[in-house]
Amino acid sequence: MISTLLHSLCLAMLATPAPASDSIFKDLSVYDALAQARRSNQVVLVSWTRPDDPECKRMDRAWEEAEMIDWVNKNAVAVQIDGEKERRQAKNWMVNSIPTVLLLKPDGTILLRVVGFQPTAEVVVELDAACRAARAGIESSVQRPLDESATDPAAWLAYANALFAKGKTDATDCLDAYLWCIDNGETQSPGFLDRYLQLILRRITALEEFTNAKDSLRQRSNQYARALTNGFGTPDSLRILISIGNHLGETGESMRAFDSILESATPDPVMLEVALGGVLETLIGRKRYDQVLRAAGEVVDKARVDGAQISGDSAKQSTASAATTFRDARREYVDRNGSYYEALLVVGRGADAKALADVVLEMVPTGNAYATFITHAKRAGVPKVAEQVCAAGLEKVSSAKGKKMMRRALDATKIGLKRIGPGGPPKTTEPKDE
Repeated sequence: MISTLLHSLCLAMLATPAPASDSIFKDLSVYDALAQARRSNQVVLVSWTRPDDPECKRMDRAWEEAEMIDWVNKNAVAVQIDGEKERRQAKNWMVNSIPTVLLLKPDGTILLRVVGFQPTAEVVVELDAACRAARAGIESSVQRPLDESATDPAAWLAYANALFAKGKTDATDCLDAYLWCIDNGETQSPGFLDRYLQLILRRITALEEFTNAKDSLRQRSNQYARALTNGFGTPDSLRILISIGNHLGETGESMRAFDSILESATPDPVMLEVALGGVLETLIGRKRYDQVLRAAGEVVDKARVDGAQISGDSAKQSTASAATTFRDARREYVDRNGSYYEALLVVGRGADAKALADVVLEMVPTGNAYATFITHAKRAGVPKVAEQVCAAGLEKVSSAKGKKMMRRALDATKIGLKRIGPGGPPKTTEPKDE
């Protein structure tokens, strides 16, 4: 199949768009990149992209990060292809979604397929694992970490990734290695799971076909939940509990943990913040607005503090990695406070809601931010407020794209949510004080 694929590509291959002079991407076709990789004993990385696609733009920023540049320069010949223009090539390589990244052996064999945007650190881990497995040979023995490396999470992750590349043959050992990383990674190397937990959970879920992967995750979720109940939980164990639940689509344990922390006599503020951050979307979806606001505390003051921190970070974008971190933090800041804004409107705290919107939209005066608050105002059942936010945004946001986002949010199908608890829905569409 591969030889047939390469033959058709040889006939149909077109040049890729010329990359910028400082880009990691070569001005080569895939065929020429494969030829160069054979001469240099490297692999070929192919980034399928599309102009103006938001996820592709996020992926483009990942290619500019130092960690990614370093890996590509050492291991790969990289090319980038406009999947919109090169549809025949995309079809030949079975690229059905963009962005997609392919890692190829010099003979055209696909080593790895990464679909959609993923954080740079996770992509590098996957690329490196696939590349190492290819160089070692798929039938080569993979060594379990021993002696000094027996307690090294990085060694266990590399071991698990190498087994994962071998497929179902060693699926049980692979699962055990990933579970070791979850059980021991953070204690042996603080910050390890912040970096790799989502990748590990995706890999474990992918092993479900050959193992009891999901049951193993549920077992750990139950263990963390019992530890929390017995007073032995930590912020790290709570984050893992929430991540497992979100990954499995099972939020029951996370919600019970949140309720337990919130209703305790003296809620630990750090634990409460972690719990709320993990289940905020679920709480809003279930209209548990009072609990959201109790857990969140003084949301306007917090928005000012967090916004000032983000503004300070905006001056530190000296690298592509820092810029990506800043954008992600700003997006999370808007989304989180948009949920608080909805809760404030629904429970009748209109003055606080307006104050919160003023703080956030002054810090992040973008079309996307305004659109987020418009959507939450409509969900809260106050369309007049949504219109006011849109009108203010149309005055302050100059870009045509931003204006379009706001109008689209305002014109979207209305979602009416009634006020919970006594009193029924708000009796006016205007913001009102408590």
